[in-house]
Formats: sequence, structure tokens, C-alpha cells
Amino acid sequence: MNKIFFVLVFAILVSCKSSDCLKDKVAKLANDNDFTLGLAIYDYESDILVTLNGDKHFPMQSVYKFPIALAVLDYVDNQKLSLMKPVFIAKRKLKSNTWSPIQQKFPNQDVEISLRELVYYSVNQSDNNGTDVLLEMIGGAKVVNDYIGGCGIDDIAIENTEAELKSDWQLQFNNSITPNAAIELLRKFDSGVMLHENTQEFLIETMTNTVSENMKKGLPDGSVVIHKTGASGYRDGVSAATNDIGIIIMPNKRKIAYAIFITDSKESQAEIYNIFTKIATLIYESYGQ
Repeated sequence: MNKIFFVLVFAILVSCKSSDCLKDKVAKLANDNDFTLGLAIYDYESDILVTLNGDKHFPMQSVYKFPIALAVLDYVDNQKLSLMKPVFIAKRKLKSNTWSPIQQKFPNQDVEISLRELVYYSVNQSDNNGTDVLLEMIGGAKVVNDYIGGCGIDDIAIENTEAELKSDWQLQFNNSITPNAAIELLRKFDSGVMLHENTQEFLIETMTNTVSENMKKGLPDGSVVIHKTGASGYRDGVSAATNDIGIIIMPNKRKIAYAIFITDSKESQAEIYNIFTKIATLIYESYGQ
């Protein structure tokens, strides 16, 4: 009995120590660079949450395509939409002055693709035109906010379309989230309470091995990263947002949810991306070995 008690106490102390060490190392990364970092890391096994500026609101940029996809797939679960539904997109809606693999594949023409393909383009390829079509299909940003709020998650605000964000740099700060809220959203999604099994599996597959590999570069082979990224680009030499939220499954099967938001950065994009890789390595050193 005493031996078992000692083992349990030792395990808790080791976990706490590794979490404290992780927080210190991440804080040092932030202090050594010219930006504001918002971070939350949740270890499922120890039930420990590590945060820096966890309650501060950060602009989401394309991270907001994750909750939009959740709201769209909720419509699918409630039989208001079908993933196989053909979606007609008029060529006037496929703007060329924004990031849009759909427009690049079908330049200057009307397009008809399935809703499944449209969600994939929006989330996996971060297609801005596709995202605006999805928002229009379900009735706009308020529908997404109501859905997320109805799931009991606060501190997430979605107000603008991608076209609106493109027209005004300041609007991106309206679409905001806290790192703690991002973790709560990820955990509820992962638990299976937000979507049906088939739509959840589809979104997990869509979010796995997306275009950005910055987190995965810091992890060993065999790691799985289910995530959504977002970035603002630069204005007057300052980046308003470079973000990544997701769930890591280590080779040892340990699961970590993370939310990383970098704002007000004067670092180059390559240097910012390297920070994500370093944080992923720190997560692995704390929980993956």
C-alpha cells in the first residue's frame, strides 16, 4: 500500500516538474524574441494545462476555419446538409486577390464541387473563397458563434468573412480567441460530443497532415498532428498573427492538445515558424519520452 502510494506521488511530481520545466522553456523562447506569445498546452494523461497569456484574446486568422467547419458539419449531422451535396460556386465568388486553391484550379469559371470537397479545401488547404461559401451556406458568422456558444465554449468571436478581412487589416482582431478557449474547443471536438462519428473522422482526416509542417518538424517520426493554422502576413514590418492549434499524438500514444498564437511580431516568417518547431520539440521532450 505504501509502495503504491509512493509511486503515485512520484508520478505526479515528475509530471508537475516536466510541466513547470516546459512553461519555463517556452517563456524563455518568448522573452528571447520580439513578439507576444499566447500558449496553452494540455496533457491528457496528467490532466495538466500549461499556459502563457491563456486568457488573452488573439486574432485567429485561418484558425477560425476550424470552428466554421464544425458548424457546417453540425448541419450535416442534423441532416440540413449532405457532404455529397453538389455546391455551385459562381466564378464571381472565386476572387483571385486572395489565397484560394479552388480559384487556382478553376480560374475564371463557374465551379461545382461536393460539400465534402469544399470543407476539405477550406480546412486542409485554407481556401478563403471556399470558407466564405461555407459561411454563406449556413447563414453567416452568427450561426457559427451560436453553435460554439451552445457547446458551452466562451471567449471565441467570429464576426467577419475572409472577403471582409481582406478589405480591412483591423478587422482581423474581431475574429478572436483565447488559448484556453482553443484548448477547450479542441478537447470537446476530440471527445466526440460536438459531431457524429463519421463527420468527426472526416474532419480529423482533413486536419491531419495539412500543408503546414512546422509543428511536425519538431516531433519524431510516427507522430500525428491534427491541426489548423492561420497567419496574417505583414504590415509595416509587423505580423499580427501566426497561429497553430491542434492535437498531437506521440509515438508512445500520449496525447497533447496545444494552442499557439504569436502576435505583434517583427521576426521573419521563417523565424516565427521555427518557434513552432522548437515548441513542438519542447512538448515532446516533456511528454513524449
